[in-house]
Amino acid sequence: MPKQLSESVADVVARLDHEDLGPESSATDQTTQQPPEISEHDVEAIDTAFKSWMARVPSKYSDASMRKDLSISWGAPWYLLGPVGSGKTFAAWGLYMYHLEQTRKRNMALGRLHFYPGMLIANVATMMGDFRFLPIDDKRERLSALCGVKRLVLDDIGCEYSTDFSEDIIFQILDDRYIRERYTAFTSNIDIKNLPYDDRIISRIMGFVSNNRTQLGGRDRRIPAAKDGK
Repeated sequence: MPKQLSESVADVVARLDHEDLGPESSATDQTTQQPPEISEHDVEAIDTAFKSWMARVPSKYSDASMRKDLSISWGAPWYLLGPVGSGKTFAAWGLYMYHLEQTRKRNMALGRLHFYPGMLIANVATMMGDFRFLPIDDKRERLSALCGVKRLVLDDIGCEYSTDFSEDIIFQILDDRYIRERYTAFTSNIDIKNLPYDDRIISRIMGFVSNNRTQLGGRDRRIPAAKDGK
């Protein structure tokens, strides 16, 4: 039997619109619609798609949650600085997990079966390693995906082996996304002004994040804490 949602479309969209991470598209027209009737089959399909995307999350970050204690707005491009092991990547995946859950809620509210979170976290060193060995057509496809995704987090930017080739790839991604005003955020061990790039790249990163930056501290979480007396 069809399953009627307890909240109206207007209520759900309005609630999600005021979350720290905003909706992927305007919901102006959607707020005037009647609540959709969603069959049990549709609910199962959305949940199956949600679980499929969850399975792509690295197991190390599967229990990550969005950190609301940090002095940055997750709804705008940000720069998260901190030493090795301070939890930058974990925080980024926490945002991804939050966004994944909000996508599921929105799909349930609006009866959307197509499930695509529209967010990508790319470790820059790994990304550059992949680019070096991809055939030309695959490089174009990968570059298009990185430029086109709605929300992109470039993880550990500035920590990769820097070459003219890697700088050119990073510039192309940032330039395209800056022109199209696409959400782009960063984690790094290096302050923006000290990143090993030319002024064109530094300027675009600054243009994305402005003052929406914060720094993590503390010990390296990958190294077990020493027990008392040892």
